[in-house]
Amino acid sequence: MSLKDIKENFEKIRAKGENYFEIDNKRQAIENEIKNLKNQYKEKGVGKEVFSEKNKNLILLENEMKKIREEIAKINKDISKDIQKEMQDAIG
Repeated sequence: MSLKDIKENFEKIRAKGENYFEIDNKRQAIENEIKNLKNQYKEKGVGKEVFSEKNKNLILLENEMKKIREEIAKINKDISKDIQKEMQDAIG
């Protein structure tokens, strides 16, 4: 594996990180909506069924974030292996 390949893997991590933070922003927005709905629920303005849909969306986003974290961890592991191999070859 060359340094070019390692750089490409870092670029993959950067792209996945950007995607992760976009999803995280959506997750935070849904959490804020849920907080607002809880206040409305206390005031008898909304029913419990509204929470179900928001919680489903929240769970989907959290699962997607978990998948991205796992993908990033795999790429990090590959980079680490490549760097170790390069060091062994250099030291020889």
